[in-house]
Amino acid sequence: MFQSLWLKGLDWDDQLPLDISSVWCQWKRELKTLDSVRVPRALMVIPKGQVRRSELHVFGDASETAFGAVAYLMTESMDGTKEVRFCLAKTRIAPVKRLSLPRLELMAALHVARLKEYVERELGLPFNRSTCWSDSTIVLSWIRGDPRRWKPFVANRVQEILSRTEPSQWRHCPTADNPADKLSRGCALDTLREDKLWWNGPAWLKEPIEQWPRLTMALSPEETRLVSPERKRVVTLCASLQEPSLLAIIDPSRYGTMERLVRITAYCCRFLANARTHAGERKIGARLSLQELQDAEKRWVRAIQADAFPVSKTVSGPIPVRAGDPLAALSPFVDTEGLLRVGGRLSRTALPWCHRHPLLLPRNGPVVELIVRRTHESELHAGLNQTLAALRRRFWVVRGRQAVKRCIRACIICRKHDARPFCPLMSDLPPERVTPSFPFNRVGLDFAGPLYVKDEHRPAQKAYICLFTCMVTRAVHLEVVFDMTTISFLAALRRFIARRGRPSVIHTDNFRTFKQADSFIRDLLRGNSAGKIREELAMRQIEWKYSTDRAPWCGGYWERLVRSMKNALRKVLGKALLRSWELHTVLCELEARINDRPLTLLSEDPHDCAPLTPAHFLIGRELASLPIPAASASAPTNASSLRKRWRHQQLLMKHLWNRWLEEYLVTLTSRGKWTKIGRQPEKGDLVFLVEEGVPRNRWKLGVIVEPLTGSDGVTRSVKVRTARGLLIRPSRSLILLEPASVR
Repeated sequence: MFQSLWLKGLDWDDQLPLDISSVWCQWKRELKTLDSVRVPRALMVIPKGQVRRSELHVFGDASETAFGAVAYLMTESMDGTKEVRFCLAKTRIAPVKRLSLPRLELMAALHVARLKEYVERELGLPFNRSTCWSDSTIVLSWIRGDPRRWKPFVANRVQEILSRTEPSQWRHCPTADNPADKLSRGCALDTLREDKLWWNGPAWLKEPIEQWPRLTMALSPEETRLVSPERKRVVTLCASLQEPSLLAIIDPSRYGTMERLVRITAYCCRFLANARTHAGERKIGARLSLQELQDAEKRWVRAIQADAFPVSKTVSGPIPVRAGDPLAALSPFVDTEGLLRVGGRLSRTALPWCHRHPLLLPRNGPVVELIVRRTHESELHAGLNQTLAALRRRFWVVRGRQAVKRCIRACIICRKHDARPFCPLMSDLPPERVTPSFPFNRVGLDFAGPLYVKDEHRPAQKAYICLFTCMVTRAVHLEVVFDMTTISFLAALRRFIARRGRPSVIHTDNFRTFKQADSFIRDLLRGNSAGKIREELAMRQIEWKYSTDRAPWCGGYWERLVRSMKNALRKVLGKALLRSWELHTVLCELEARINDRPLTLLSEDPHDCAPLTPAHFLIGRELASLPIPAASASAPTNASSLRKRWRHQQLLMKHLWNRWLEEYLVTLTSRGKWTKIGRQPEKGDLVFLVEEGVPRNRWKLGVIVEPLTGSDGVTRSVKVRTARGLLIRPSRSLILLEPASVR
């Protein structure tokens, strides 16, 4: 019970589970009747002087929960009367680590051997025979076999059993006649009190030995299957000794430059040479000579050639190449130093011999990468053709163009100057853009400027344009903000709400996006001013949302209208310096013109409907259209005419929204750019943070700590750890320098 409580992880004051509680209550009830059990203290009923023969019998058994052993003393008097008495019993709980049943039976057999030795030592009687009984034929086969044949668990325990008993002392006992079965499986106290098998052992113990149970050692197929996993396997290995390769001694992938690899190899070669020479002839403390460095480099070339082209180890001179092999066009040969070189067709030129016959290298491998990288860096990070030409002055790499491309793509310095940012798939439009709602319910907010205005008797001052854009109808509303206070901005917001209605959501750029604008805009959207704005919006039940930092494309729908507004102002105003009321007038006219722009395609058919504009959703017609004639004064106004007019207005709005769904919304289906997913940012990637207006060599380094994956499985924003802390950046403003898989 204690073991089951421990396995369930129960504390001392936890309530017991129902199954354990019932067992505990049963055990307590049986404890009250324990005094009814009578165990005779006398082991020998027959007087000691009349004992002709005494025997010790120890039985063992095991189950998945416990194992144990019980000993019995059999005495025979001079007149042939035999008595069997219970002597001693011991039981153990099965280990927490689950063992197979044969192994538990072996633990019970070991318990039998120890108990037998203990009883013999304590009683001090001259037993005529000591017999150990087990109902497991598998355990008996282990005991009568060679312990060296079995795995350590079985072998160690069989060895201990044989050190305490003899194999001939072990016999098989049928399970039905094994009293130790009650130790392994348990027994109620009422049953145990009257159990003759437990108190007196099997009845055949009083019979002659010829009538005891017998068993042949032949195992059944099922028992053989259980024994097989414990048999030790003897594996014979045949190895052929050969000279170890340099690649097996020094791992070139641990070195960042070819110079370091060559220098370390040269020192190792010097150590080996010093070990073979006398103390007075050793080179100690001297710098590496040119010859030592050249020999070390040739060792590496010879090692990678032997690994990639095994035929170069056994052939001297031209090597045989089958037709169609890429090396066939190079006419390779092995020189006097055992190096594989390119034969080629330039043997009669005036080029140096090493240029005419460059060393042949495989297309990939860590040493080849170091050689190509050294050439690329020595050429001051030149391009593909120049690096390949410089490489072929000494080395001819199979498929060298691909090897140089890999090197340039992996070069951190080249990636810093040439690599492009991540390009995730353009996301789907948010629900706010594609769900019909009344105008200016969800708006985007942006600032433009500064403009300069000059009133009479006042110096010129800055003015900013606050642009509100409806995310659904694409209508705009322009307001002017003259000074650098939060009050002015909130006043512009109140004018917008009074004229267009209260929006439910306002989207703006993050304040860091306004780095190129005036400090007024940056101060307006952060610090105490931002807190006041948030408080004012919260009081009006307006939600304020920021776009991702340094991601102006998230507000593209308002950025495009800012561009339209700027183009119109630039062409109309030029360098003119307006008064404040003139600027108000110009902005109102500009607002009307922008809201009159067509949202749908223009048709050449004069019978088609006019193009849909944002103004249709604001006033039901274009702002520049002719006025509708007034209704006749004699026309009556009653409930019926009002209902008819109301139904007409509802049908008109329904028609406008149907056109919005069928003509305008479908034009937003295609993606203008960013049409492929490409490689996505991953955790642990080393990246370059793109910063507009900052020289490229001063951009910050960072490590991606968490990709922020969208609902479509595409990562468009990430958390980046830099020297200044954690930042959230769009993946479009990150350049991959080193993937996490190679760091």
